[in-house]
Amino acid sequence: MVACILTIVVLFQSCMVYYKKPVTIEEAINIDHEKVKRIKIEFLNGEKLVLDSVYYRGHELYGSLFKSNRATETEIKLDEDEIIKIQLHNRGGSRELTFLIIIAL
Repeated sequence: MVACILTIVVLFQSCMVYYKKPVTIEEAINIDHEKVKRIKIEFLNGEKLVLDSVYYRGHELYGSLFKSNRATETEIKLDEDEIIKIQLHNRGGSRELTFLIIIAL
């Protein structure tokens, strides 16, 4: 029983909760990285990316890929016209969800 609970805890450690209210590109660029570790971007084609950060290089928008999304590249050029939603990771909400799931078991 203890092993089962520990397994579930480990699985839900990767559970991510994002704030419902989307933010602008400028807000995503200027976030406090001590408080927000991940940024989720949703595109018109339905694709979603989880990024560490978003920034401009010259006049082009880039995102630094979150480590689990990385293959060989660590950054990706983003098309601002294709972005429909940007959400910030809710660290407190993620922790609370994990805790509530553990209690429910």
